[in-house]
Amino acid sequence: MDWGLSGVPETFLIGPGGVIRWHTAAPLTEDIIRGTILPLAARLKTP
Repeated sequence: MDWGLSGVPETFLIGPGGVIRWHTAAPLTEDIIRGTILPLAARLKTP
């Protein structure tokens, strides 16, 4: 499986069906978590 890995650290947000919805090859910061990951995860939630 080719996920386009580039090295450590890497973070993926996997949505329904196993689809990669977001990826970063940078360290996570509180700003990224609050401003990007949490809003996207909330939109991906199934009703």
